[in-house]
Amino acid sequence: DAASTVASIIAVVNGWQAHFRALGVTETDIVEVAALIDAPDLLTQRQSFNVGVYAGSVKPRRKPAGGAKAFR
Repeated sequence: DAASTVASIIAVVNGWQAHFRALGVTETDIVEVAALIDAPDLLTQRQSFNVGVYAGSVKPRRKPAGGAKAFR
């Protein structure tokens, strides 16, 4: 579920420039913001995210050890 949420957020972030233009933000401001939002490391991170990597990776919960009761 978390990976799907991240993918949804990435989709919104990837559309930020069109959204800003639709709101009338100037190209100068978009270029300045792009230097941060679309910086190479962040853009690469968004582009390389793969929900499939996380499919089925949920580990079953195990019962706590007997000694764990003292910490609850």
